[in-house]
Amino acid sequence: MAHDRRRRQPPLLNALAVAALALAACDKLDFHQVELPGFSFEAPTWMAVPKDAQYRAGQIEARKGTRMVVVTWQAGGIMTPEEMPGAIGVAIEQVARGEQISLGPARTVTVGGQQATQLDATSGSVKVTYVDIVCGKRSVMIGVIAVSKFETMRDRILGSFRCDPDPGRDAEIGDVVPIGSDDPATLAGWHFTDADREVFAITNDELVAVFGETAVVEDVGIDKLRTMMPAFLGAGGATFTPADGGRETRALADGSRRIFEFGDLTTDGERMSAVTTLWECDDHVRLVFGLVVLPDAARRGAAVDWLARLRCSRPGDKTSFEPEPEREPE
Repeated sequence: MAHDRRRRQPPLLNALAVAALALAACDKLDFHQVELPGFSFEAPTWMAVPKDAQYRAGQIEARKGTRMVVVTWQAGGIMTPEEMPGAIGVAIEQVARGEQISLGPARTVTVGGQQATQLDATSGSVKVTYVDIVCGKRSVMIGVIAVSKFETMRDRILGSFRCDPDPGRDAEIGDVVPIGSDDPATLAGWHFTDADREVFAITNDELVAVFGETAVVEDVGIDKLRTMMPAFLGAGGATFTPADGGRETRALADGSRRIFEFGDLTTDGERMSAVTTLWECDDHVRLVFGLVVLPDAARRGAAVDWLARLRCSRPGDKTSFEPEPEREPE
């Protein structure tokens, strides 16, 4: 019997060797060039390149097994190292589903010659890197998630990143104005709250409104994002406490419906009434979030009336919200 076992051993070893080579071949990472509007990088070949990607904003996601790459671009600046842990932490928690997450420190880096903010994280055997990169008038966020060959994939993607913005399209973006209205009177009298343009905040000297736009996220519905908004506000240092029964669904003039939520916003120890809303733009690549801070809860109805007259910005909309110059007394 021993003689038979010795005769069978080489074929068995050969079979194991062939199996090992086959597994290694299946786990091989091949890369190809991904060209998106105004930037490019090399990614695994299982990341498809969309043919209809728009310049101002967009999002693509690809996954294979335990590896995933997410790329989002939108008008505006990148997150600072102070802002990134809170925002990304909320997003990772939605995916990790209760798993323990360890966030590294966010830091300023350079990717493809562009300023960027990077955050690394782990959740068990899963490794994660998010990088927010300046690219002209837009930011490009790249997320890399994997269990194996994580560094190979991350370093290839970030090391090959190139930003080549289109000056004409960047000029169309200008200062990021997320909102517009078909009635010019809707925005008459509204002006920037201060000289800081990193956040689009305007006031009519009675109400204060803050708006932001982001790209539509695949596989995450707008209802899910709406439930996450208090957590995102919390990441920014504010607390939004919904009011009892504080939700209204309003039919708009274009036939769509929009949800408005009422509550209290607490920041720096000050508690104020507020209305929030979130809607998808008709280009189906952007989402706009709005927050209106009120002098008292009695103004909620007026705030909803005003918000309901707003839509996403379009070319040719009002882009200047500078305050009117003070006139000298006659």
